[in-house]
Amino acid sequence: MNGHAHLGELGLRRLFAGELPQEDADQARSCTHCRSRLRGIEEEQRRFESELPFERFAAGVERAARSPRPAPKPQRRWLYPFTAMAASCLLAVGSHALIDRLGHNGNRIKGSGGPEVDLVVSGAKGEPQRHVSAAAPEALSKGDRVRIGYRAGDLRYVAAVSVDEQGEVTALYPQAGPSLEVSSAEGMQYLPQSIEFTGHGAERVIVVLSPEPLEVEAVTRAAKEAFTRAGRVETMDTVELPGTEQFHRVVLKP
Repeated sequence: MNGHAHLGELGLRRLFAGELPQEDADQARSCTHCRSRLRGIEEEQRRFESELPFERFAAGVERAARSPRPAPKPQRRWLYPFTAMAASCLLAVGSHALIDRLGHNGNRIKGSGGPEVDLVVSGAKGEPQRHVSAAAPEALSKGDRVRIGYRAGDLRYVAAVSVDEQGEVTALYPQAGPSLEVSSAEGMQYLPQSIEFTGHGAERVIVVLSPEPLEVEAVTRAAKEAFTRAGRVETMDTVELPGTEQFHRVVLKP
């Protein structure tokens, strides 16, 4: 590529999503090898959209309210039957700049094949699916559904929690007990079910990948402590869970 290294997987997905700097994008598109791999990503997305159009995505969705909490604590709605999709299906085709380096939220990649996370939003009104950036909050519309994907690298367990503006922490995956064992399949894997965030304001989703299982109560407690230190959900930093890889995304509920 004119003396430049070929793009890695993350770089190619950023190129596909239109997130690569213009100079880097031009260099990649001038490289036969990179163009060939980019065509493969484009074909994956076309195949996914033809196999799972929005009508099927939305059809038969069954809302199951989680156990209610005293007001004003929010609830999450889990949407089915999203689990019918094979775990190895490439639902997401974009990554984000802050995944590529250690940032203030502890997002780090250990090179090719390292751990990464992607949150995918499916609009309630049939809009194209989009990805929640690590660089800025993602505004949600009423009825939008979010699904969490991960690539575990050499880590073995995954857990996810969310923190709202009041500092209320909700265990997402799992809702209790030890963190989930990751899938052994290749590529980006997707946690079962999609989530509809209810209530209003900012909410931070924290996905934790670890070499050993963690009790979700410990993850919840560490997230609560991080919120207390920061005072605001938007400015939270890495939660204190040594030896883990953490990925943070912020959504803005309508």
